[in-house]
Amino acid sequence: MKTNKQTNEIRRKIVFFFMSFTLCFMQSCSTEEALLQNESNIQTVSREQAIQFLQQNPLKVNGNKTSKTTTLSNYDAITLEKITNSDQLLTVIPLPDSDKQQNSRVLLLTVNDTLKSVVFTMYPDVAQSTNEFSGRVLITSINGDFFKGFRMKNGYIISKFIKKPSTSTTNKIESKSTTAYATEPIELQEVIIPARKPVQSLTVAYLYVYSWELDSSSSSLLNWGFGGGGGGSGAEPVVAEEEDFEDKIDDSELNPCLTQVLLDLKNLKEGKIASIIKTFSGEEPCYNWTIKSDNSKFISTTGSTSSVYDTASKSAISTFHPLSFPNATDLSWARTIMHEGIHAYLVSFFANDITKANIDFADLVVEFAKTQDLNLAHHEEFVRKFSSNISISLQEYGISKGYNLTKQFYDDMSWAGLYKTAAFEKLDNATKERIINVIAHEAIGKDFNGDSVIQNGTKIICNEQTN
Repeated sequence: MKTNKQTNEIRRKIVFFFMSFTLCFMQSCSTEEALLQNESNIQTVSREQAIQFLQQNPLKVNGNKTSKTTTLSNYDAITLEKITNSDQLLTVIPLPDSDKQQNSRVLLLTVNDTLKSVVFTMYPDVAQSTNEFSGRVLITSINGDFFKGFRMKNGYIISKFIKKPSTSTTNKIESKSTTAYATEPIELQEVIIPARKPVQSLTVAYLYVYSWELDSSSSSLLNWGFGGGGGGSGAEPVVAEEEDFEDKIDDSELNPCLTQVLLDLKNLKEGKIASIIKTFSGEEPCYNWTIKSDNSKFISTTGSTSSVYDTASKSAISTFHPLSFPNATDLSWARTIMHEGIHAYLVSFFANDITKANIDFADLVVEFAKTQDLNLAHHEEFVRKFSSNISISLQEYGISKGYNLTKQFYDDMSWAGLYKTAAFEKLDNATKERIINVIAHEAIGKDFNGDSVIQNGTKIICNEQTN
């Protein structure tokens, strides 16, 4: 019969076990992950061990043909590369790439007395050997089985690849004209990573453990710096220059008078509007924005956005009519650009990820099904999720221009274009009239009765044509 002391000790061990299990579950950890983050459990694979591994593991070439790696690699090119926070090294074996369109390396490390291997392949978008890598990175087994992958833009990880569900029982990347370890990914789904980080190193755990996610934020982790990744077409290295906001949003057909307003909006820091503008900066695939002017005739609206997503340019298209509103102020045009930017974002979202869009904007979907009026459905969604952000961002813009205006003014301005919504219809007549007057003041320089007024913003002179 157990004593109370023995019973309490057993209970303590059980509680400790479940606490440890819960901690691992919350952090998605595994035994192998824990081993890979403990320096004492990893060891360098020697050059001799690496050569022996290559000789025992032939790599597939041209489908069914095989070739001993003694003919694929120059053993003198094997390097032992630094792992941060460890005195152990990662063994890196460069592999030849017959078409020069990728840079492939076998990575070897001994973990808990077991030799681990992966093939790390970088596919550059252009010929380059810089730290600001742009292209795809694929991690596979030595036999070509897909393991992990991600896409980079100017040194930032912007998306990751996952294997699409299929009836096939294999995750292998089929070989075409090159070796199995260095072929293009097939049947992979690309998932956007909203929070982008500049990354030039990866945790050792990410390379070898399936459940480990991208994370290079901790300086205490065991990391390997994968570098800029050479490869490419064999041409001279190309330095990837950081693009400016105005180069990423296509405003080549926009009247120059609105260019400065657009440039000022890139400096917005807070809220959904700033986030939307950054999304259209061009770093996120399929989220591009074409902004242009139409000066051919008088138009009664300051701007509009096509509900049809342009698949050729992977872009949403907005058109503005500055010559039709010669008295509009910078505040009016800033609000208009924000308003159309939200339209463009919704058009792009539904075009590129309709499943998630249907979930995130379920009310919009229901509204459109009921009315069959997409513009109204968008505007009802504006009231629910964006109007307050237009007010906040317009105030941020106004302050940056030196204006000292009330919150009520910015709230009223955010209602522009939303006159047919259910929420606006519920307002009392006096409030409606005040809002319409505020918006008209900045757009046309006149009030509800057609009388000229003193405007709060600065009039934008738009006599010039597009660039």
